Amino acid sequence: MNRATVAGLAGLACALLTLSTVPAAAKPAASRPRLGDVQRALAALAESPQVVGAIGEVYVDGERVGKGSAGTRLLNGKGGRIPTGARFRVGSQTKQMTGVVVLQLVKEGKLKLDDKLSHLLPEVAEKDLVERASEITLQQLVQHTSGINFLQDKVVDTFDFTTYYPPIELVRKSRTLARTQEPGERYSYSNTNCMLLGLIIERYTKHTVAAEFERRVFDPLGMDDSYLPTAFPGGAARQGFTEGRKGYCASDPLAAESGVQVRQAGGVSVCVAWRSSRW
Repeated sequence: MNRATVAGLAGLACALLTLSTVPAAAKPAASRPRLGDVQRALAALAESPQVVGAIGEVYVDGERVGKGSAGTRLLNGKGGRIPTGARFRVGSQTKQMTGVVVLQLVKEGKLKLDDKLSHLLPEVAEKDLVERASEITLQQLVQHTSGINFLQDKVVDTFDFTTYYPPIELVRKSRTLARTQEPGERYSYSNTNCMLLGLIIERYTKHTVAAEFERRVFDPLGMDDSYLPTAFPGGAARQGFTEGRKGYCASDPLAAESGVQVRQAGGVSVCVAWRSSRW
């Protein structure tokens, strides 16, 4: 995939995640669109050659003050305009939801923050899938202080939309990368932490991560149009967006078929009519 395509996809992802929330106290400069003029802002953003399309909403004190969309659903102006009510992935904001589920399990006594990874998932230590698994704690995974390296493009092509990677396989691939620090030394962001947390959730609840998100997060908060996709997208719609339960959500080459959504869960789809995050 060439750099222009990569930049375009990255531009779309950024557009989805950066225009959804504005603090009530924020006062835009005179040169910017007035508060709530989301359509104008998105239209200007979509004029950039590095942005395929954009969709977003602005909320102030819990009330929606504007929404809009611009650009197209697919590369090169194809696929039609993005519906303003379409679903979209909320990316790594899903990590907060993963953390909520883990901390609920701690409160219920099913897990402890000082539990070692080698105890929670013995196979990662037995098969040497995670270096120093006997020293890494559950809390360090949640807080991104484990020192486990971030899955990088040189290990797996994140723009390969035709290959499914089970989460444990991605953990295995991350093992080839050097650690970033001592366990607990400092903050170091890594998707691999959340892949492991997803596996832990499934091990100790006997349910898929998608089911636990539904039961512990979406249902209690009335997030009826939010869900964790668990089907590998593939197919002809792999570029850009793929049809979901109600509308469209971005295809993810790392979507897990059996529950754990890589980016871990970085993959929740949220209807823009709700908006929170793959938070």
